[in-house]
Amino acid sequence: NGGGGDGDDGGGGDGDGNGDGGGGDGDGGGGDGGDDGGGGDGDGGNGGGGGGGGGGDGGGGGGGGQNDVRILAPSERVSEAAWVLRSLLLVRAPHLLKDRRHHGLQQPRCGVGAELTEWLLSLSSTVHSRSQAASMWQALLEEGAIYHVTGEQPFRDKYLFYRFLTDASAVPGVAPSAPSQGERRDADERLTPILAFLQQRAPDAMLRMILRRPTHERTIEDQELIYEELLHLKALSHLSNSVKRELASIIKFESHAKEGTTLFQQGTEGKSWYIILKGSVNVAIHGKGVVNTLHEGDDFGKLALVNDAPRAATIILREDNCHFLRVDKGDFNRIMRDVEANTVRLKEHGQDVLVLEKISSNAHSHSHYKYTVMSGTPQKMLEHLLETRLDGRRGSAGAEMANLPLRRCDIATTDLFLDDFLLTHIVFMPYPQLTQELLRHYRMDSQSNSQDQEFVVACKRRVIHFVHRWVMTIKGPVFNNTASNQFLQTLQEEVAKDVEVYGVALRDEATLMLSVAEALERYERDCSTAGISKWKLPTSGRPISLFGVPATEDFVQTHRAMRAIDDSKGQPGMCSEVSSQSHNPLMCSSVIFRVYCADHTYCTLRFSLQTTSDIIKRSAADKLGLRQENMLLVELKSSGEGK
Repeated sequence: NGGGGDGDDGGGGDGDGNGDGGGGDGDGGGGDGGDDGGGGDGDGGNGGGGGGGGGGDGGGGGGGGQNDVRILAPSERVSEAAWVLRSLLLVRAPHLLKDRRHHGLQQPRCGVGAELTEWLLSLSSTVHSRSQAASMWQALLEEGAIYHVTGEQPFRDKYLFYRFLTDASAVPGVAPSAPSQGERRDADERLTPILAFLQQRAPDAMLRMILRRPTHERTIEDQELIYEELLHLKALSHLSNSVKRELASIIKFESHAKEGTTLFQQGTEGKSWYIILKGSVNVAIHGKGVVNTLHEGDDFGKLALVNDAPRAATIILREDNCHFLRVDKGDFNRIMRDVEANTVRLKEHGQDVLVLEKISSNAHSHSHYKYTVMSGTPQKMLEHLLETRLDGRRGSAGAEMANLPLRRCDIATTDLFLDDFLLTHIVFMPYPQLTQELLRHYRMDSQSNSQDQEFVVACKRRVIHFVHRWVMTIKGPVFNNTASNQFLQTLQEEVAKDVEVYGVALRDEATLMLSVAEALERYERDCSTAGISKWKLPTSGRPISLFGVPATEDFVQTHRAMRAIDDSKGQPGMCSEVSSQSHNPLMCSSVIFRVYCADHTYCTLRFSLQTTSDIIKRSAADKLGLRQENMLLVELKSSGEGK
């Protein structure tokens, strides 16, 4: 069948020029020049495509496979199409399916890709081009109805060997049985609808084949075909065409055959963003089970990349043969990071449970978080806070947090969601509900495999970090509440037990809980001594804030803010809880409110109702890191009037 070729010119035989692999000089697999041939191990390449060297478009072709994942078994319709074409081949061109030599081995009942393409093109006038015919064969190969003899190649219009699944158990030297008269008539009758079916499947099959190619091998025509497909995906509808063109050059195809396959686990690092091309997936959360189902056109996995946070859920295939488009983290950061949708909605059981809004890029905070929480259920807001604002990985936080306050410049490196939650949770998530949810997260159940155990330890760390910040920020109200006080005692006991189980993994967290216990003891001691203090702020007199700073005497004298309830009797502007008939409830009742800047950034404050505007302005300026002399405090009514 040909003699080897001259090095670069052909798909060659088996290296000695005497093989059956297919001729030289473009006769069946070769090409005309060095870039078109098949490299190889001898004088004439490797034939049929197995393990050649450089391999351009010619007959030898390169080594590795194309990540072509076949499903468990061909569908009934695809199996029927393969039967019809095989039957007609055996009747009209039986010489195309025969034993062939490949890599020194005899391969039974193989057809050559180029010859099969030519035959299908001649079979009907409805097949208009070689590329269309090759795409129709690729539709059969995708589902395993035909396959490359070594499983390394998609279908190509080249000198590569393919076999029907029906002939998988064939042995060399045994010819296939010819179809009966009835089978011939049946195949002829089914040919027209089968060709129409394959023509319908061919474009998608060709697209998937292109997507499976390494990105550096995609031609301009390949990228244009991918781009045309991206235009129709609803997950990308908010992106500009220029961004879609960039995605067309790097986006990858991923497929999984079996229902129940886990795509990624909750708590793991986010490495890719996915769009569902075919099939559906379940979204599962530890302790809740399946909370949502995503279908064709939906996307998932983006938020973990945007906020550099762990995966918030586990994704499990809901059916066999699911297809995805995938954008890996490096490409995402380069192309997509600044073009996300303005609003992201997380759903559970068909209902919005968390609404996130993109943070303005010119906001003063320059937060590394790209989204902040606008609304949500209390449980989901707490869950989001624990997973994205409190890192549960080893070494991310430690004992040094116990006594070192955050610096004022930290305002510029984080958003205020955690601060707002700690100050306002009493409005939407009272102490009993909050402590119950925290215990649920701390006691997160899991299987015994190492990945899940790592997730459980991370959950415990996050809860302890949250409790430490909560207590150090609020103190008095937490210590005075019965539910939270009992919770702290319970958590302290469970942490002590878990340290014995997990050892060094919770060592730093045990130190944090020790600092919480010491703060509680100091508070109780101060209360027993003074007998009147129930709410005490840091000595700096600043409003309650996560971002405390050590205060100098000069700072205290010039920046003293109103205390909600203080034990400083008789001081102007101070409110004390004393046993007196003349006690004015208005003087000591306090409200939580926000002060907004013109760019829609804000801070959250809590003051008594008689607090002056000057104190509010100074406190807001200090918390926002702005100069108070450059600020005006304005009351803006819904009508647009201000004063």
